[in-house]
Amino acid sequence: HRRAVAEAIVAAPPSDVWAILTDYEALPDIVPSLAACELLAREEVKVVATGSNSTSSSSTSSSSPTSTSSATTARARIRQVAYKRMQYVELHAEALLDVAELGGREVQFRQVRGDFDALQGKWMVVPLSGETGLPLEGDDDDTSAAAAAAATSTLLRYAVEVKVSRSAAVLRFLEPLLEAAVAEDVPRSLAAIGAAAERRARARRVAEEEEEEEEEEEEASSSVRPRRLPEMAEDFAVLA
Repeated sequence: HRRAVAEAIVAAPPSDVWAILTDYEALPDIVPSLAACELLAREEVKVVATGSNSTSSSSTSSSSPTSTSSATTARARIRQVAYKRMQYVELHAEALLDVAELGGREVQFRQVRGDFDALQGKWMVVPLSGETGLPLEGDDDDTSAAAAAAATSTLLRYAVEVKVSRSAAVLRFLEPLLEAAVAEDVPRSLAAIGAAAERRARARRVAEEEEEEEEEEEEASSSVRPRRLPEMAEDFAVLA
């Protein structure tokens, strides 16, 4: 039974980090130990909170006169295949996971069935202040969303818990080996996700700058208003 937790500061806004985390079928191109990731189903749900209570609905909202806030949550089911080569051993594991995306802040996952006796964990996306470098956290979803939109960097946390059944292991020594392999991959996966988010953020900034330059050029060209000068017609007539 093994638990592992890691965190890192990512030089990218939370929106870019979130986009990388939730693009499940692109994850094998990013995470070294992930051989395949198939999105089987996904459903978005609007979570409406009133006071201390909350309800989930895809089509209804609260009509209470008290203050409310809402955030989009999604549920997904994915199939992942992990592969890792270690000294004298090649490890292969497959898992069917239920995933919950919580308002741009957390991605939680739990194994439904697979090669592990138990597998669960979560990613946490925390916006950081550009001035102080401290986490920007709000008391409600609207404040949290505003903080995330204003942040230019992110504190990314990853926690995973894994347990391998002795009866499932071919040899008894494989149990701690498999658990150790998963735990060792936590910081590596975290670094890979962070690097991908930073690349995405840089590419997005370049695209935005190019778009702004194009708009400025269009504005400059549209501001030029040619005027007709009849007196110059005689000059051109002489040249002819």
